[in-house]
Formats: sequence, C-alpha cells, structure tokens
Amino acid sequence: MNTPKEIKCMQCRKEIKSITHECKLCIKSFHPSCAKLHKVINAKDQLVPCKGQIEVITISTDNKEEDQTKKCRRGDEAESARVIKHDKHEDLLNNRTEIMNKFSSVSEITKSMEKVMREEFKQLKQQLIVEVIDHQIKAVIKEIITEEVNKATQKLTDEIKYLKVKIEEMVKEKTSNDTKSNEKQTERGSISRSDKIKDSYAQTVRKSKKNEIIVQPVREQGSESTEGTIKHNVNIMQLGASVERIIKGPKGRITLECEKAKDSEILKEALIEKLGTQYKIYEPNKNLGI
Repeated sequence: MNTPKEIKCMQCRKEIKSITHECKLCIKSFHPSCAKLHKVINAKDQLVPCKGQIEVITISTDNKEEDQTKKCRRGDEAESARVIKHDKHEDLLNNRTEIMNKFSSVSEITKSMEKVMREEFKQLKQQLIVEVIDHQIKAVIKEIITEEVNKATQKLTDEIKYLKVKIEEMVKEKTSNDTKSNEKQTERGSISRSDKIKDSYAQTVRKSKKNEIIVQPVREQGSESTEGTIKHNVNIMQLGASVERIIKGPKGRITLECEKAKDSEILKEALIEKLGTQYKIYEPNKNLGI
C-alpha cells in the first residue's frame, strides 16, 4: 500500500492533519485559521481577499490517499486555471501597457504640440508687443514733433509781429526825424535866405548911399539903347549935374551914380520929364523904403 501524500496549507506551507478548508475557486487547501488570510491578485495588480467559496473537508486515514489524489488533481486543474488566468492577466497587462504607451505617445505628441503652440504664441505675443510699442513710439514722436512745430511757428509768428512793430516804430521815428530835419533845413534855408535878403538889402543900402538913379526900360532892350536914349534926350552937362559912373545892367537897365544927392535929384527930374513914359526911373534907397 502506497503511503498517502501529506496535504500542506497553501498559506503557511505546513501539513494539514485533520480538517482542511478548500477554496473552490482556486482549488487550494488551507488551515482553518489560514483560510481567512487567502488572497489573490486582481486586474490592477493588487493583492485582495479571494471571493471563492470555502469548503470544509475532514481528512480520514482510509481515504486520505484518495483525497490526496483528488486534491492533487484538483490542484493541477487549479494550477492550470491559475496559469491560464495569469496568462490572461499578463495579456491584459500587456494590452494595458501597450495602451498606456500609446497614450504616452499621444501625450508626448500633445505636449510637443503644446510646446510648439506656446513658442509660437510667445513669438506672436512678442511681435504684437513690439508692434504696439513701435506704434505708440511713432505716435508719441509725431505728437512731440507736432507740438514743437506749433511752438516754433508760434514763436516765429510772435517774433515777426514784434519785428513788424519795431520796423513800423523805426519807420515812424525815421519819418519824424526826416520831417524834423526837413523842417530844420527849411528853417535854416529860410534863415539863410532871410540873411541873404538882409545882406542884399544892406548891400543895396550901402550902394544906395552913392546917390544912384536907375533907368529901367518898360520894354526889354539892350543897355546900349537905354544909354543912347538918355544921352540923346538929356544934356547932363547943361543941367550942371555931376555923374561919376554909368553902370550897365540886364534887360537894358542903366544905373547912374552921382557924387551928391542934389545932383541925383536934378538928374532924376530931367529923366522923368523926358523919358517917363517909356522908362521907370527911381532911386534904389527910396524903393527899398530907406
């Protein structure tokens, strides 16, 4: 008779002598106290309590070998099922890994795209900022230039107005000075002419003191004709008048200078009597009111 194989607990690995708790799902035997500790790996690779039904079996000496055989057979079947389940689990894990890898690739692609988009957005943002700043700078420069041009124009306009006023004042002043100068020159000219007239009067008076008689023809003629007419009509020697000099003048005028006033009176009366209708006969000092 063959010696029956001993049944060991799959949890503590010790021999089960009388009573065993067998998991119908896993086909494994456990001590009554170890059956509570029985766990399996789920689809998430986590160790969790087994949900298989537990069957309580009493081990006898007679049927121990048969039970052991059945148990071994059931163990082999359970092992096969476990291997199949493990293979399925590995396939599931592989599929999961593959899916995760695919998701990882997609995630990397997404990250790359996000990175590229961030870079492009950053460049676009910088370009937009540069354009905005450039536009603002141009606007500020234009405003500054316009303001400075307006200031310069206003300043130039004010200076032109000031210069215009100054020029007008200078013109008025010059005109006034010229007027005053002309008035002074006119006054000086008048004084000069007056002085000349006075000098002329004085000279005439001085000359008149020589007892002069002027014979002026009514009609213009030569002084020789006047002299001839006087000699032909008036006999100066017969009158007893003394004539010192005969002076010829323009337009037929003749001036007779006498030494004495009495001689000039006698000569004047004779000339008026003989030539009064054709000649003007007068003494210079009397015509000047002297």
